Amino acid sequence: MICPACRSAKVVTRDFGKRIGSVVGAIGGASSGFSGALAGGEAGASFGSLGGPPGMALSCIAGAFLGALAGSVAGCVAGATIGKQLDEHVLQNHRCLSCKHSFSLS
Repeated sequence: MICPACRSAKVVTRDFGKRIGSVVGAIGGASSGFSGALAGGEAGASFGSLGGPPGMALSCIAGAFLGALAGSVAGCVAGATIGKQLDEHVLQNHRCLSCKHSFSLS
């Protein structure tokens, strides 16, 4: 990649959209994963009922944790994908280290 202003090859990508999209997506995914966490907790509690009250409690907590984690990961991936598209098409994602010029490819 070459800077259009000074023709230097010292160009880096900043990826602001991808980073912000990942964080926002993870937070949104975790909050939407809360309903999955509740369902996972209920399923874990019914499965853990075989182990008595301690088994029920541990299975409920583990099910809720895994449900929230799955939602957070899915949201993070979706947010990063949207952020990457913003970086490539909207934001000036590339910066020349020689002349400090910011530019996008499209």
